[in-house]
Amino acid sequence: MAEMPTPAYSLVRGSATMLVSMSIAGALSIIISIVIARWLGASEFGVYSVLISVQAVVVLLASFSVGTAIAKYVAEYKSRDEKQALVFAKSGLVLVLILSASVCMVYTALSPIIGEILYNEPMMVVMIPFSAMVVFSASVFATAAGMVQGCQRFRLLAVMQISYPLLSFVSVLVFLPMMGMKGIFVAFFVSQMAISSASFAVLNRTWFRFISARLELGRKSLALSKMYSFALPAVLGSVMVTPVIWVGNTELALSAGFQAMGCFAVAYVVYQALTIIPNAVGTSMMPRVSQLTVVC
Repeated sequence: MAEMPTPAYSLVRGSATMLVSMSIAGALSIIISIVIARWLGASEFGVYSVLISVQAVVVLLASFSVGTAIAKYVAEYKSRDEKQALVFAKSGLVLVLILSASVCMVYTALSPIIGEILYNEPMMVVMIPFSAMVVFSASVFATAAGMVQGCQRFRLLAVMQISYPLLSFVSVLVFLPMMGMKGIFVAFFVSQMAISSASFAVLNRTWFRFISARLELGRKSLALSKMYSFALPAVLGSVMVTPVIWVGNTELALSAGFQAMGCFAVAYVVYQALTIIPNAVGTSMMPRVSQLTVVC
């Protein structure tokens, strides 16, 4: 009879899988950024980069770290109460769909204030509705990734992480010449929704039939209360970092111009690539620790 892998071995194996997939995804992301920067030019790439930093803050509010909460509680309850784990997954997905759609509508409504009053850049007013599409798809993608992470299907998660930038690269090559900067957001939206939908389908059909689970979003819902208690501190922690990056990018764009912002954004892509190793370890560690708290 084969021996069960130890938690340390599972952690190392999962981290190694994530490191390889994140390295490939990071390389593809850099290539995509180079293609976009060369096509748009320094000034328009600066406008795009500032909009991405605004978008990052909106994504933080739209996703509300529900994907991370799903990863934790699916891993925890899957070991002792499969039905409750399914409830966490389905309730979290519906919550994200409602929350992200609401935030995106507000984001779109504020486009004149953000584009014309704050940045004095009419192009941003036109781009924000397309950015809102990406906010929605990014929230759904994070939820799908959290569900897969909670089930500890790291190979599927690795496929998701590689497939997204790969499909985005192809989509950008198609939509960018057709639609300009708008095409970039359309490409990301299409790629994220396609990968998310495929991942949900594979997960539900193969290991984790969450679609048929009951939905709990009421005041007395155990799933909702636990996800909220976990997600709120995570969001507040991110609020200490993400808006600061946005403020810094805004100050650079307003004081030095969008061209300088574009040059800085290229260097920032390289910085993000350097965070691959700690992210790889953290991705595999969190569901393992959640599971071990139940087992122990």
